[in-house]
Amino acid sequence: MPRSTARVSAVKADRYFATLCKHFSKKVDVDLGDARSRVDFPMGTCHIGLEGGAMTFDCEAGDAAALSRIQGIIDSHVTRFRDLRGMTIDWTARD
Repeated sequence: MPRSTARVSAVKADRYFATLCKHFSKKVDVDLGDARSRVDFPMGTCHIGLEGGAMTFDCEAGDAAALSRIQGIIDSHVTRFRDLRGMTIDWTARD
C-alpha cells in the first residue's frame, strides 16, 4: 500500500489540528483524539497528529492515484488557514 508523510509547522498548530479534524468529521468517519486522529476517506486513511507546534500527516491508500487524491485534499484544506496560505506541503513517500 502506498504511504506518504508530511509535517506542517504552525504557531497555531493545535487550533488548526482541531479545526481540520472537526471539519473532516462532518464528511467522513473520523476517530478524534487529543493529539492524533484517524480520518477514513473513501480512498484511504490519513492519521493527523499534533507534535511540538506542528501537524503531522501519515496517509495511505490502495494505489498511488488514491494516495495523490488524499494528499490533494489535505493540501487544499491546510492551505485555507490564513497563516498557511500559499505554502507548499512537502510529502515524503514511505514504504
